[in-house]
Formats: sequence, structure tokens, C-alpha cells
Amino acid sequence: MSVRKAGSSHRARLSRRKKILGLAAIGVTITTTTILSTAYGALLPADPSPVLDLNTRETFDTGALMAQLCPAPRKKEYWTDVTYWFYDPVSGAIAEDEAKGTFLEKSSVELHAFEGHCEWPVTEVKDALGPAQQVSRPMVNCGDQVTLTESVTQSFSTSETYTTSVSVGGGFDITVIKDVLSLSGNADVTNSWSFGETKTISRAVTISVPARTKGHFERVPVIRSVVSQPVFVIEKNTLLNPDGKKGINGWEDSGSIRVTSPAFKTTSKADVLDENDFPAGTIRAQDAPVTSEDCD
Repeated sequence: MSVRKAGSSHRARLSRRKKILGLAAIGVTITTTTILSTAYGALLPADPSPVLDLNTRETFDTGALMAQLCPAPRKKEYWTDVTYWFYDPVSGAIAEDEAKGTFLEKSSVELHAFEGHCEWPVTEVKDALGPAQQVSRPMVNCGDQVTLTESVTQSFSTSETYTTSVSVGGGFDITVIKDVLSLSGNADVTNSWSFGETKTISRAVTISVPARTKGHFERVPVIRSVVSQPVFVIEKNTLLNPDGKKGINGWEDSGSIRVTSPAFKTTSKADVLDENDFPAGTIRAQDAPVTSEDCD
């Protein structure tokens, strides 16, 4: 059986695809073997090659597709984290191949069985001031003339968040993300970034509070946002149908082995570190008049 190419008939079929991916399982019969296929590209990161924007050729929700394929990094050596999938070229739905490639004889309907790994190239980096945070206990001076001076300890923790443009489940290791972004060629971005660290930092400073005044220190952090548009790298793709199996070249035999969707992006936010490995940002004193409740 010849491999179907993208053409006018293919476009007509695409127009009938479902808009939302929601396949729990593909209800087809697959004849299996006991030979485990080998991911031939899993030893080193894939060589750079053009990336196919799935939005340019598909009518279904490609953001939802990429959210299933690449929800978050799970290993520092991301190119060894190979996953296995069945793809229905009519509906655009995918389902995970739990047998991990132990198959490849024939299917009752036309399916693509593919395997590969994800990459997380950084597409945007932005530093901005975060919301002010109180980092010391309050000092209250209820006197009428004397300025109160005392050493206080500022305490604060670094922060980190990981969000996606399409809702995905958990189950990933947040401490891996910084390493993956660094290995993707962005060590200069992540080396001065506290993402994935859970530590509390303290230091002592002196605050002077005038009469009839209350004061405290606050910190205005510098938060770095690192955005990635994940790419799935197809290491092997096979067409399955009632006539048997046949290897195909890239996504839907298009020749493209690296695919992505602008609809699916990830954003990691955390404190920027200064030259002393201390969270960057302005520390400033804030004061206000005391109230009767302060001095009761």
C-alpha cells in the first residue's frame, strides 16, 4: 500500500478533523510482536533541523497535542526521555503506546505509531520587578521625641513557578527545568537564576524609626521570566493499516521530524541572583504614622 501524501484529498480529510483532542484510547486492533524497537536517536540531542509549525497544516487543536507530547521536562538529559504514541491522522488524536514500541505489524484502521523526545528551546527572556514583599518585623515608635534605632533581620525565600499556556497535569520534577533550559544553550540565562531552589536567606540591617512612626523593610525582587515553545523530535514513525506496516518520513510523511505549535508555551519565573549569589532587588524602608491601636 502506498503512503498517503499531503494533497487536496488529504486536506479534505483534515477539514473534517475534530477541533479538540480528547482521545482516551484508540479503539483499534493491533497485531503485536515481542521485539522492542530501539529509539535510534536517543543517545545525543538531535541535530538542528527546520521545525514544522503544525498550525500551518492541521485544523485540530495543535496546542493540546503539544501539551500531551511535552508537558514538562522530566530528565536533565531530555534527549533520552523517549515517549511512544499512536496518532490517528483523521481525527488528529493521540494516545500513549503503553507497550513502548512492542508492536508494528498491522492495525485494523490507519494509524501512525511514532516515538521521540522533547526539546525546550528558550524563545523569550524578560526581567521585571515583582511585587514588594515585607522582609522584616515591624518596628513601632510610640515616643514623642526619641528616634528608635534597632537591628532587625530581613528574611525571605527565593520563589519559582512553572506555568503552561495549555493546562497540563503534574508529575514533573521542577528542579530539572533549570538544567534543561541551561543545556538548551541558555546557561547565561539560568546561571544567575534561582529557579528550582528552595532556600531561605536572612541578613541583619539597622532601621531608624522617628517618633510617632512605625516602619519596616520591604524588598522589591527582580523576577526573570523564561519562556519556551517546546519541540517534539520524531525519532521513528511507522504507518500501520490492515495491509501491514511501512516506515514514513517525519510528521505525516512530510519529511519534518521536528514539530511544534505556537499555541503551547511554558513560562518559568524565579528570582534573579546578583554577583554574590543573593536574590537581586531593592531593599527599602517604609514608614507610616502610628495609630492608637499601635500604641495601646
